[in-house]
Amino acid sequence: MSLAPFLHFTPVPLKPRHDGWSPELQFRFILLLARCGSVAEAAGRVGKSRATAYDLRGRPGAESFAVVWDAALAHARHARIAAAAAWAPPPSPVRRPPGTRGLLPGSPERQAFDRLLDALYPPGTGKTDRADEADRR
Repeated sequence: MSLAPFLHFTPVPLKPRHDGWSPELQFRFILLLARCGSVAEAAGRVGKSRATAYDLRGRPGAESFAVVWDAALAHARHARIAAAAAWAPPPSPVRRPPGTRGLLPGSPERQAFDRLLDALYPPGTGKTDRADEADRR
């Protein structure tokens, strides 16, 4: 299995420090950035701050690092869009009766919404909406 193109880069050249941005740490940061899409979160997960990550990006010799940073963010953005599209319900053939609002029981939209709620709050956790329970009766 080959690495994603955004993981091929030359680490920013720095003097070795026990608390510095080592090449391994830079690699982990880029990988986390591609997964979460947040500079602050990725930096925090490697024990660094958002500010030091941006400082690293702006250093001389960081051109390759900056290119893969942008590619990792683009990868995360595309992954979020694809995940959102996977949750999008298909168009409903059900015609809404005049004067009704909300999701119709049994409609594809309601089924997709129920699957989303079940994923967020698995059945049996006690986190349900009383109005939702009334609809299911």
